[in-house]
Amino acid sequence: MVDVSWRTARPGGVTLVAICLDNRVEAPGVPAHRVRLVPTVDGPVWPPRVEGVQAAPWTVPDDGEDDALEGGAAAEVVVPTGRVGSLGFASDAPAPEPPVEVAEVGPADADEGADPTAADVLRVLGDPAPPRDVVAPDGPTGRSGQRPSASETPPGERR
Repeated sequence: MVDVSWRTARPGGVTLVAICLDNRVEAPGVPAHRVRLVPTVDGPVWPPRVEGVQAAPWTVPDDGEDDALEGGAAAEVVVPTGRVGSLGFASDAPAPEPPVEVAEVGPADADEGADPTAADVLRVLGDPAPPRDVVAPDGPTGRSGQRPSASETPPGERR
C-alpha cells in the first residue's frame, strides 16, 4: 500500500503543501498504484503551473476558470511499485491535519498515463509568443523610438 506524508509551510499568508507518495512496498504482480488525493483545505487550491498551464495531475475545474480549484479539486497520481512520487499545491487557507485525504488507491499499469495530452504538449512547448523585445512597436517611430528621417519615409507619405 502507498504511504502518504506531507509538509506544510505558510510564508506570507499562503499555505504551501508538499506531498510524498511512498510506494516502496512489496506488491507482487502490481507494477504500479493509482492514488487519488483530495485536499482538505477550506479554501481554493492553487495547483502548480508550467508555462502557464495547470500542472498534472490536478483536475481542471468545470467552470472554465483554472486559476483556483474550488470544491471537488483532486489529484490522481500513478506511482510505480518501488518508487516515490510527489506533488503539491498552494492555498490562501490554513492547512488542516491532514491537508489531503486518500480518496482511492488501486492497482494501475506501469505505463498508464504515458500518452501525452494536449495540456502535456503545451507544457513542454511553452509560450509560442515571441519575446517583446524582438517585436517592433506599432506607430511611426519605428524601433529606435525616433521618427524616421526623410530618406527612410516610404514614398507617398508626408512627414
